[in-house]
Amino acid sequence: MSSLSFIPAVLARACLVGGPLQDPVVGMSEAQRSAAWAALRSRVVYMGRWPDLDRLSVHLSPALVTRVCALLSRRQTVAFLVAQLAEVDSRASQEILVELHARGHLQFMDGAADAPAPVETPAAAADGTLRRLWRQLLSPRGATG
Repeated sequence: MSSLSFIPAVLARACLVGGPLQDPVVGMSEAQRSAAWAALRSRVVYMGRWPDLDRLSVHLSPALVTRVCALLSRRQTVAFLVAQLAEVDSRASQEILVELHARGHLQFMDGAADAPAPVETPAAAADGTLRRLWRQLLSPRGATG
C-alpha cells in the first residue's frame, strides 16, 4: 500500500463536507446569480487566468466561453459591455462572467493601484506617423525628413 492511498478518501470527505474542493457554481440559485451579476456588471474586468473548459458548467458553450476569455485576455472592459464586444448573447455573457468570477478567473481594475503601466496609445502612434507623412508630402522632392 502506497503512502498516497489515503488521498481519494480525503478528497471525497472534503467534497461531502463542503471543503475547499466544493464547486462554487453548482449550488447557486437564480437569485444568487442575479445578485452576483448586479455586483459584477459595472466593474472593469480582465482575464486573470484561463479556465479549464472541461470543468465549466455543461450548459455553457465552449466556443462562447473561449470568445469571452479571448476578449478579456486582450483588453480590460466593463462587464456589461462584454456581450457587445465579443458578439455574444447578453444572457450567455452574464452566465459566463458570473461563472468565471465564481471560479476565480476574473481580475478587477478598481483603482489606480491596479492600473496597468502606461502604453503608447494607437492615436498617439498614428499622430506621429501622420506628422512624418505630412512632412514628406510637403517637403520639396528629394528631401527626406
